[in-house]
Amino acid sequence: MDVFGSLFMLLTFLKMGGDSGSTFFEAYTNHSTFNTLQEIIWIVLFVSFSVKTPLIPVHIWLPLAHSDANVSGSIVLASIVLKLALYGFLRILIAIFFLATMRLTPFFLGLCSISVIYSSLTTIRQFDLKVLVAYSSIAHMASSLLGTFSDTIYGLVGSVIFGLAHGFVSPGLFIVVGAVLYDRCGSRIINYYRGLNTLLPFLALLFLLLVFGNMGVPLTGNFVGEFLSLLGAYQQNIFIASIGALSIILSAIYSVFMFNRVTSGSFSPYIHTIPDIFRKEYYALAPLLLLTIILGIYPYFISSDIEFGLSNFLFSGENINLIISLIILIVLFGKIYLKWISNYMRYHELNFVYYLIKISGKIHWN
Repeated sequence: MDVFGSLFMLLTFLKMGGDSGSTFFEAYTNHSTFNTLQEIIWIVLFVSFSVKTPLIPVHIWLPLAHSDANVSGSIVLASIVLKLALYGFLRILIAIFFLATMRLTPFFLGLCSISVIYSSLTTIRQFDLKVLVAYSSIAHMASSLLGTFSDTIYGLVGSVIFGLAHGFVSPGLFIVVGAVLYDRCGSRIINYYRGLNTLLPFLALLFLLLVFGNMGVPLTGNFVGEFLSLLGAYQQNIFIASIGALSIILSAIYSVFMFNRVTSGSFSPYIHTIPDIFRKEYYALAPLLLLTIILGIYPYFISSDIEFGLSNFLFSGENINLIISLIILIVLFGKIYLKWISNYMRYHELNFVYYLIKISGKIHWN
């Protein structure tokens, strides 16, 4: 699916370069072809960047990529690749095709709201640690894009800060999950772990700080970025902002739920004596935590440099009509809800058989 999105992006760029005779951004802004075909080019690039972000419903590749990739691949994917879509939305869709952005922003914000809710609810029911972090990344990037298309300077600054903070916290979680727990125990299943706060106290402390950053608690960069993004969305449309603000509650639910299942309770019978965090692992996690906290306490050292530049990406669109947003959300949510119900009914019998076997005491862990 990622190759599919890249192919559309490449073909569109070739078309733009062939019509304008240049590959510079300045040559695209006032070209007559782009003024007549803005909506078509915008939709094609929107699909390509949505795959890179990713947004619902083109998000399936990200959890699969994270679950199959090694730790270094997951770190590069979470910290760099996902942020390229944010740059593309800002530098190309808003800066060049601003007329189409003004017309199609209601559709985009409705899709971002659905992505926040759907991915957050999907994250709660995950049992694989890497897949859980991957689905939480989808929710965080959707919240960041709410500020990107809010047409406010607060939302634009917040989306960039949120993207930077997510690039610090998410790789830290992948290091804990993949480079520490998986290398020591050989499993990413949440039910495999229990009572790690007693067995690995220092790792549990660092894990807790990263979970706080993933939740977006105050004094972290995620809090500043998410607050500013939702503030910008609130100035655009209160209904969209209210839907997006549910991510605050849902992120706390799946983050605390995951941390409690992994670290709290009695010792797991499948884990014996394992060493606490090594020095090399601490040196990899400490800069990420330090930058997250600095960005949450003093974000001005970033916002002061980008605020003036981001002011050029205000496309001066009107506030979104509440009725239009409601219709878009109902249509999108209806399709996604039906898909979710069909998947739930497909695995319902398997879950029922699993619990029957568990109750009878016939299930054994390898």
